Amino acid sequence: MDTMNRPTPKQLERMVAKFNQDFPVGTKVVLRKGVLSDDREVEEIETTVTAPATIMGFHSAVAWFDGISGCYDINGRVRTA
Repeated sequence: MDTMNRPTPKQLERMVAKFNQDFPVGTKVVLRKGVLSDDREVEEIETTVTAPATIMGFHSAVAWFDGISGCYDINGRVRTA
């Protein structure tokens, strides 16, 4: 990812706070996996938030979801199921 397009730390903090407010643990959501710039490569998966979002590595806002291995970037990828 181009560093010019990365969110600032403040933007990441706001992203995480909004996600955790909108999608508390236990919320059913649709997660968009794949390359968001190419709809042909996007898979939408119905899942459940299993842990609150947090900032990982000072560059990404991530959360954990049922049936998904590891955490997943939440920037523009999650909506209510």
